[in-house]
Amino acid sequence: RAGRIVSKRVGVVGLSHLGLVASACLSSMGFEVVAVGEPALAADLAAGKLPVHEPGLEDLLSRRPPAFTGDHAALKGAEVVIVALDTATDTENRADLSALERHIDLALPWLPADGVVALMSQVPVGYTRALADRLRAKRPDFRSRVYYWVETLVIGDAVACYLEPERVIVGGPDAQVGPEPALDALVARFGCPVFRMNYESAELCKAAINFYLAASVTYANTLADLCEATGASMA
Repeated sequence: RAGRIVSKRVGVVGLSHLGLVASACLSSMGFEVVAVGEPALAADLAAGKLPVHEPGLEDLLSRRPPAFTGDHAALKGAEVVIVALDTATDTENRADLSALERHIDLALPWLPADGVVALMSQVPVGYTRALADRLRAKRPDFRSRVYYWVETLVIGDAVACYLEPERVIVGGPDAQVGPEPALDALVARFGCPVFRMNYESAELCKAAINFYLAASVTYANTLADLCEATGASMA
């Protein structure tokens, strides 16, 4: 595999905020991107109707839009498929992975037999390892390497965060993630450090980043409340 030419065709599964930003940014980088999701949402996107507001996103889509479709069969021929559906939460703030798993099952027949599948959606620790086992059990010819790619986008600055990340964190079956031409060629385009670790460490990194951001917001809000109550200033 080391000497083969890496395809520029990339598939993205999921048309919510994360998948939309990922597909638009990858397309702007020169990749041939097909983005699949709910048919109605795909039709709206193909017509230029955006479900989210994100600075810079509309401009990227106007210049070089991905191919939006509700047909998961369009993933055929993509050497790299990125699963980037935002994880929904229920009324008790628990992760609801039903939509994610439904899209993965729909994509399964069309995933590359010998390529890369990278999961970006937020999932519980241990999910990616179980997913890799499940994909191989359901499709015996599936030999692709499965990775967890830690997404660190900030709403309102997601395009800039994706195009110019401080680092890329990739989780594989073990801490010594071996070379994978298709994935390595893609992440090398970002020109930033790449940290490699096992699935569980990468999944926990994503959770830790969210914990830190939540704590930062709570800390700032608490200080603001104290300033208002005491006449102090945070400036």
